[in-house]
Amino acid sequence: ILFESAQFFSLCMENALLPEVRQLHKETLDAYMEKTVRPAIERASSEGYFHVKIPLTWNANGYNCVCDNINQEQGYNAKIMRDDDPELGYLAEHERPMVLQISWLPAAGEVHSKTVSTCVEKFIRPAVETASKQGQFEVELPLPVYTEGYKSVCELINQQGYQAAIYPAPTEVAARYRTFRITWSAE
Repeated sequence: ILFESAQFFSLCMENALLPEVRQLHKETLDAYMEKTVRPAIERASSEGYFHVKIPLTWNANGYNCVCDNINQEQGYNAKIMRDDDPELGYLAEHERPMVLQISWLPAAGEVHSKTVSTCVEKFIRPAVETASKQGQFEVELPLPVYTEGYKSVCELINQQGYQAAIYPAPTEVAARYRTFRITWSAE
């Protein structure tokens, strides 16, 4: 009986081997970047946002490697955090879901440039035109998440003769929520 169970165990071991961990980790990382991260960035950029939050079921160690991988790409910043969405204000900090937040800067190149132009086209222009029709010389837009990308939007707007700024200024207060303020005058 002992011989048979040893033989059975040996057979099980042969058929129950998992893939080599390092190789599997790399394959999983590549697949996650390709199937989850890249499409999420492209989708957010095409909607005019400079950041994206990807929900995480739990903070498995593998996601730390995803962060490291993203942060190695020029112009990107990734971190694992509790979701700070204002709409989740009713939840205590420890009850908020874990997310992978990714934002991008001018160094990200084409993705950043496309986001700037889409942001102006989808959010800024309609808001300015609506305010103008109502006889207002200014408009304020809430920023979902402050990222450096909005500085580039400010610069583009200011080059066109408007006055755009982010309040409270990023250097001043560690404010949780900021607004994007645009004013205009021909004088």
